[in-house]
Amino acid sequence: MARTLAKPTRLGSVAFAAGLFAVVSSASASPDWDLVELRQSLRSVSQALVEEPRLRELPIEDVMSGVNWTFEAADPSPSALSEADVPARFGWMDSRLALAPIHHVYGAKGAGPVTDALRNYGTEAVVIEEGVATLDQLRDALTNRQWSYDLTGDVHTLRVPLVIGENAALRLSDGDRLALSRKDGAFIVGYGRFEATGGKVWGTEEPSPEHESFRPFVTLLGAAHLDGVWFADLGFGNSVKYSGVSILSHPTLGATGRSIVHGSRFDRLVTVSVVGLSSPEVEGNRFFSMARNALLISRSEHASVVGNLFSGPSPTNAVRIMHGSDNARVAANVVLEGARAGFLVSDGSDNVAVEGNLVWRRNGGGIKLSGVQCGLVAGNLVLDDKQKGVEIRESINAVVRDNDIIGNRNAGIWISALPTANVTHITGNRIRENGSGLSTAQGGEVALVANDFRNQYPRFLDGEVTHQFREIAADLTGETPMIMSAFGTERASVETPAACRDERN
Repeated sequence: MARTLAKPTRLGSVAFAAGLFAVVSSASASPDWDLVELRQSLRSVSQALVEEPRLRELPIEDVMSGVNWTFEAADPSPSALSEADVPARFGWMDSRLALAPIHHVYGAKGAGPVTDALRNYGTEAVVIEEGVATLDQLRDALTNRQWSYDLTGDVHTLRVPLVIGENAALRLSDGDRLALSRKDGAFIVGYGRFEATGGKVWGTEEPSPEHESFRPFVTLLGAAHLDGVWFADLGFGNSVKYSGVSILSHPTLGATGRSIVHGSRFDRLVTVSVVGLSSPEVEGNRFFSMARNALLISRSEHASVVGNLFSGPSPTNAVRIMHGSDNARVAANVVLEGARAGFLVSDGSDNVAVEGNLVWRRNGGGIKLSGVQCGLVAGNLVLDDKQKGVEIRESINAVVRDNDIIGNRNAGIWISALPTANVTHITGNRIRENGSGLSTAQGGEVALVANDFRNQYPRFLDGEVTHQFREIAADLTGETPMIMSAFGTERASVETPAACRDERN
């Protein structure tokens, strides 16, 4: 790490007074009308998504078309569909046996509601043993067991569990509508491929008389190609295996291809869980009113989370990147309201780039790095959150650059629980109207350059670096690089760690 040192300097009363005058002048200047308009348009979009369900059907770029914000549309990689040259063949098996591989890897906790809900029709599950099955083929296969399947209009209602075998695929197309009976304990478990280029899958409303907490779920241990699908009212409990839509790895069951989730809609699920995959893509989707964190990426390296919309009531993070999900790219997503931090990167998920996202009016914070190395937070708009804008906690060699961090009630940037010698890089950010601009608590060293504090009034700094506020007041646009810590400041510049740059490239 290269550092260029100059003799530490202290400001005199003249320079300090000039700095304060600059702050007062900027605070009394005319309003930023672009920012006023942006806040109004975000408020309108968020309200419309609640009051006008039809708006949720539109692609994100259309939903956000009236917002003055640069949006990067998702451009997912192609994922080949299975060849439908093998006739679909169906059979039956004990649904408890179908769930056993999942329980062996992800535990059996929470399985009680599933087994209880199955009592209405016994424990049999229909199995796609081979071939590519459609809903029409499934209907024909179940004609001799009318109690397990209903066809009312264009809605197919499945009343028993459906298992996709290792050498098989289930395919949905635009216009397909598959309801999973909550009352009868229906769910989908896949060990082959789930392929959908449209359609809707949802859980029915009437609860199971055996266990009211049960809701249908879709759990896939093979691979998924989900493009333009609508999932609703799925998932229960706190386990990834029943979370609504789950795409999970298994140590002895190899996935039959790469998984993508693109252009789809998720309403009132618990969580969309992606666990243990390589290079999954979750792009261009819409998440509304999720019961827990909307999207979980866990133990999945090189994940792409791009161009998604998160809206509606939510009790916790919109996106969690966790448990060693290294080299993920989280970009161009929109998070409107909800609780806690919009994006959480944690638990050893290193070299993750959180770039070009918009986070607005969370009850918690905007973006949080916790327990990671070489995290990059760049080019985001973090606006009007009730807590911290960007939080760096126990995270080594973090870089926070070129963000607009505005109107957050706590610190715009918070840094804590770091070794004394660690350097966090804060570069080229616009920091304004926050409870404080920068706050640290055991924050190590902070490299500051080219950050705009001109509208960060009245509190530039807080925490252990509070007494260095004169340095900011004397240079509100950060033209002179400096290293700041609890012990003082020095004029210096520090290069971004080479190891981090190499990984991100």
